[in-house]
Amino acid sequence: DILTNRGYINAQAATDGLAIGTESTDPIIFYTQGLSASNEKMRINSSGNVGIGTFTPNKKLTVYGGNDNGIWVDSSGTRYTSVAWGNNGSEKANIAYDNTNSNFALTAYGASNTIFTNNSSERMRITSAGKVGINTTSPEAKLTVFGGVAGGTHTHAVFTGTAGRGIALKSGQTGGQHNGKAIIDAQDTEAGGASMDLQIGGSTKLAIDNSGSIGIGVVPFAHSLGTSVNVDLLGNGGIWGYAGATYVNSNAYYNSGWKYKSNGIAAALQVGGSSQVLTFRQAASGTAGSAVTYTE
Repeated sequence: DILTNRGYINAQAATDGLAIGTESTDPIIFYTQGLSASNEKMRINSSGNVGIGTFTPNKKLTVYGGNDNGIWVDSSGTRYTSVAWGNNGSEKANIAYDNTNSNFALTAYGASNTIFTNNSSERMRITSAGKVGINTTSPEAKLTVFGGVAGGTHTHAVFTGTAGRGIALKSGQTGGQHNGKAIIDAQDTEAGGASMDLQIGGSTKLAIDNSGSIGIGVVPFAHSLGTSVNVDLLGNGGIWGYAGATYVNSNAYYNSGWKYKSNGIAAALQVGGSSQVLTFRQAASGTAGSAVTYTE
């Protein structure tokens, strides 16, 4: 045994090993290259906290250092290299690297949730059922994104490759309550604006251009006349609404005057308008893009 008035090193019984301790609240300090404060490498304080690179460890293990400071966990095996957390001897979670399959895993066992926090607030969680919640503690589906509770429009997700371009998923609320409005917003800050295609199997079935014209099975034609609404149909059909009248068109669209969509004859049925009449018009065969001259 080695005894001093401040501590001791004691060879215990065969089954107890070697004891190193202090008699008071003094820490156990480990030095290299001399017994000076600058040469201290590790200490165990009277609370049992271990400090590496610090005089004041405030957790069971506190590591402090300058640049490239960290904890290195290595393995020469083919299975997992991991750090685990438990409770009363039972493992509850771990962070592991799969050396065989080159996978990094964050794992919570049992009915535990995996929670991500920032600035003392929860931002995302993965439940034990595999549901992901962003800004919500109770995700209802595989992915639930909560945008806000106040009235107005809330953006839940933006998918983009370039700033100002992409697609945003939003919801609308009135008076703090959902009013059932779902919004898909195609965004583009450049001239010409955004457009939107709905596709099946990579083929566009419905298209909306930046002016609001709709094409079903076809790209919308360039309609123009103040505030109007247009739907172009596959097969050169179309429906156009303007100034209280609805036009059912065949092979014609309005862009600074009626024009042919493709080579052939054209026809239009006008319903309503200033005189609220039903008018049928037709035109002889013409070429795509040229002016249509209707006769009633």
